[in-house]
Amino acid sequence: MTHVGGFLATYIILSKISNFNHAPNKSKADIHKTYFKSLFEASPICCYKISYRYDYYFTCFEMCEVKRFTYLHSCPLSEGDHSSSEDEIDEYIITDFYHADNKRFFNRRSYRRLSKSWQEFLDPVSTNDDEFLEEFRMSRNSFYSLFQLIKDHPIFQNDDIKLRGRPQHDIQLQLLVTMHKLGLRATKFSTVARKFKISKGTARNSFNRVIQAILSLEKNCVEWPDAEERKRMSIKFQSKYGFRKCFGSIDGTLIGITERPEWFGEDFYSRKSSYSLQALVVNDINCRILYYHFGWPGSTHDNRAWRNCVLNKKSSFFFSPGEYLLADSAFTASQIIVPCYKAAPGKQLSQDKNLFNNYVAKPRVKSEHTIGILKNRFCCLKSLNIRIRNTRDIEYASLIFSACVVLHNLLLDDNKDLPIEWYLDLLKKVEDLDESPEHLEHMRRQPSSVPHLRREQVQDQLFKDYKLKL
Repeated sequence: MTHVGGFLATYIILSKISNFNHAPNKSKADIHKTYFKSLFEASPICCYKISYRYDYYFTCFEMCEVKRFTYLHSCPLSEGDHSSSEDEIDEYIITDFYHADNKRFFNRRSYRRLSKSWQEFLDPVSTNDDEFLEEFRMSRNSFYSLFQLIKDHPIFQNDDIKLRGRPQHDIQLQLLVTMHKLGLRATKFSTVARKFKISKGTARNSFNRVIQAILSLEKNCVEWPDAEERKRMSIKFQSKYGFRKCFGSIDGTLIGITERPEWFGEDFYSRKSSYSLQALVVNDINCRILYYHFGWPGSTHDNRAWRNCVLNKKSSFFFSPGEYLLADSAFTASQIIVPCYKAAPGKQLSQDKNLFNNYVAKPRVKSEHTIGILKNRFCCLKSLNIRIRNTRDIEYASLIFSACVVLHNLLLDDNKDLPIEWYLDLLKKVEDLDESPEHLEHMRRQPSSVPHLRREQVQDQLFKDYKLKL
C-alpha cells in the first residue's frame, strides 16, 4: 500500500474510533482493538505508528506482535534470508517484550509539574519564553531591565521593621504580581493572589508600590518633544507620508470599567453600551505616545475632551507656527488639528476630499496601532476592575492608565516579538463617525472658516507635492 493509501486508511479507522459511542454494547477498548486490527490488515506500518497513540488498550504481548509483523512487512527480504531474519527479529521482540512488560505505557509523555513557587516563573525550564510573554506581557529580558530601573525606588525600602511593619516580599515577586494583574481583564486581586500563593492584601500592596515606582519613570518615558525634536519628526513624517510640518496623530479611546459608577453613573455610559472612561492619545509614527489625556466620563465626545486639554488651550507652548496633528473626522478642524473630511447627511464627498481622506488614513492608522498595542498588551484597560465612588477613584484609575503608557513606551522594542493575536484588533480601520447632538451643535458654533482653510492648505500642498491632476 502506498503512503497515500496508508494515511487514508489511518484517517478512516481513526474516524471510526472517534465514533465509538454508536456501539453501546461494546467497550471503548474492544472497539479500538477491532478497528486497530482492520487497520493492521490494510497498512501494518501505519498501524504500528498509531499504536503508540492507543497503546494503553493492548497488552504488551499484542504490542510486540504488532512490532514483529511491522518489521517483517517493512523490511523486504530475499527468500533465503527469511528464517535467519525472523529468528533475529524474534530475539529482539522477546527482549523488547520483557522491557515493555515492566512499563505501563510504551511511549508516555513527559509532563511538567505545576509551579510551586514564584521563582519558577523566572526559570526558563519551568516557564518558556512564550508562556512568560503571555503571563507577564513582556519578554524575560525586558522584565529584568525594568527590575533594574525600579529596584532602588524608596517605596521598596523597608529596613526598619518596627516602624514600617513586616518586611516586604521580593521586588521581583511584586513586579510579577503587577505585570500579571495589568495583563488580565477585569481580574480581582484575590485571583492574582491565589496564583502566587500570597494574600489579597499583599497582592494589592505590591501592585500599588510597583505602579508608584513605574510612574517615577514617566518624565523620561513620556515627554512632549521640543521644537528641534518636532522639526526632525516632521521631516521624517513628510518623507514617509508627504505631510509637511506634521509630526504625529491624535485619537480617542474608551477604557472600560466593570460596573456602573456610584458617582454620576449615567455620565459614564458610552456609545458602546458600556460604562467607561475616555482617553486621548497623541503618538508619532513609531507608535510612541507623546501625550495623553485621561479621566473624562465615557459619554464625553473626543472633540470635547480635546477642547479642554492643555495642548489645545495653550497650543502656542506646544506647537510651532504651521505644525499640526492628523485626526479622524470626530475632531473639528483647527490650526493645529487637520482631520478627515466628513460627509454631510445624505451627501457624498467629492473626489478630491475622498482622495485626501485616503492619504490621511495611511499615517493616522498609527493611532489605531498605538492604542491597539497598548490595550492588547495591558488587557486591564479593556475593563478596569474598579468601583468609582468619587474623584479619588478616578485618580487611581488614572494612575493605572499612566503606568501602562509608561510601560508601553519602555517596551516598544518588544513589539517585534508580539503574538499575532495581539494584532488582530489592529487590522480594523474604523472611523468614529459620531453623529451625537453635542458634536453637531459644536460644528454649528464654529466662528469662521479659517480652520477649514488650514486643512485645505494642507490638502493643496499635499496634492502639489504628489503632482496629482484632479
